[in-house]
Amino acid sequence: MRLPVNMPVLLFLLLVVLGCSPSISEQNEIGVQQVAIYSINDPHGRLANFSKIEPILNTARDTYEAVFFVSAGDLFSGNPIVDFYTEKGYPIIDLLNDLDMDVSVLGNHEFDYGQATLSDRIAQAQFPFLCANVSGGTGALAAVPGAITLEKNGFRIAFVGIVETSSPQKKPLTHPKKIKGLDFQDGIDVFASYTGYKEGQKADALIALTHQGEVKDAELLKTYPEIDVIIGGHTNQIYGQQKQNGLMVMSGKYLETLGKTILTFRNGKFQSASFSSIDLTSAKEENSTIKDKVAIYNQAPEFFEVLGQSAHDHNRTETACFYVKALREQTQADLVIQNSGGVRNDLPQGDITPYTIYSIDPFGNGIDTYDMTVAEIEAFFSHYRASFSYDSNYTLEKQGESYRLVDAEGQALPAGMSLSIALNDYITYVNSDYFAEPTYSFPLTTADYLMKYVSTQTTPVDFSGCDQKE
Repeated sequence: MRLPVNMPVLLFLLLVVLGCSPSISEQNEIGVQQVAIYSINDPHGRLANFSKIEPILNTARDTYEAVFFVSAGDLFSGNPIVDFYTEKGYPIIDLLNDLDMDVSVLGNHEFDYGQATLSDRIAQAQFPFLCANVSGGTGALAAVPGAITLEKNGFRIAFVGIVETSSPQKKPLTHPKKIKGLDFQDGIDVFASYTGYKEGQKADALIALTHQGEVKDAELLKTYPEIDVIIGGHTNQIYGQQKQNGLMVMSGKYLETLGKTILTFRNGKFQSASFSSIDLTSAKEENSTIKDKVAIYNQAPEFFEVLGQSAHDHNRTETACFYVKALREQTQADLVIQNSGGVRNDLPQGDITPYTIYSIDPFGNGIDTYDMTVAEIEAFFSHYRASFSYDSNYTLEKQGESYRLVDAEGQALPAGMSLSIALNDYITYVNSDYFAEPTYSFPLTTADYLMKYVSTQTTPVDFSGCDQKE
């Protein structure tokens, strides 16, 4: 418990009476108390280092006045074991429950599984999720608060949650279909509703728990000086930046590091904050129970059936070539494209398994074909600003900001010529002005068709030197 303001003096006198006069350093520390906030961000389903967190938290609980464990979002999307578990995302929730997590903000990838699944995971979590700038959800998602005040050992810490809204539609970066019906506000704007929240809650410190990246966090801290610390995520960085108004921190990615923010109080008043990061990859002490649970999750046999072989380690550009070639063979379209951001891993040498494919393509996107004229396709590409790879018997030639389709002799295709184009339903949803009703919607996901392609190959997959990226 916190000592009353006059208690340090009484403690000093008692020590003198008992013949235990404190040292100068100990006298200087009288009235000073520290609270530790450990944080993760952007683990993206990685499980490997969960067993190393619990010993660190346990040691801290014997050291500091109070210890909190928080997440700055993007718990999901990035590990097939988690993303394609029977209950998508549950292994992460299960392990965070074991670690007594205190609170997490919703990241943009929390929405990747859809609202119903996210609602189920929120209901299973033994800790609250926060998001001040979302509304319109159902189920447990509808009950997500914008802020919460948690008390431990007499210290009251207020947390306000913000998710990024950086898509062209001013929504989080996820498949638009997954957030249909939800409304989002810019985090800077919505935080105005929490002016005075710290005082109203009689909180000792105010933490903005955000998932929006360094630039937006700096703007938020500059705009609202009542924020003591921003614990952020989204851009996968490691930093502790002391700004004029307070401290902003971020703790890396993939559960490789654990952030440690120390709040220092003197006689019950917040004084300062400092940050350090802990390298979990080199940590030695582990919780054996959690380690065994992770091993069980990682041993799911259905992820490791051998589908085919890869001839060498493919880089990301070569992997994208594999991706579009496979989908073109499966769809029989004249042209297939894939956004570069949708190819999430490299194709390594050796066995190709479902785990391999899900690592490359984790999003569960559908794929559609459209019959379009050459003029319509060229108009789309002239508008489309994202990097992409493609496969076709024809060549896309860039001319300034525009594209044209040419044949093997370099001759432009007739504007009215009809071609079939196949692409994932994320691209078509975001660019709905160019894509109306598809000619055909395939029943499986893009990952399923990549696996079908690999299973039909009689020789190892080899796209050495291939570059079809625009």
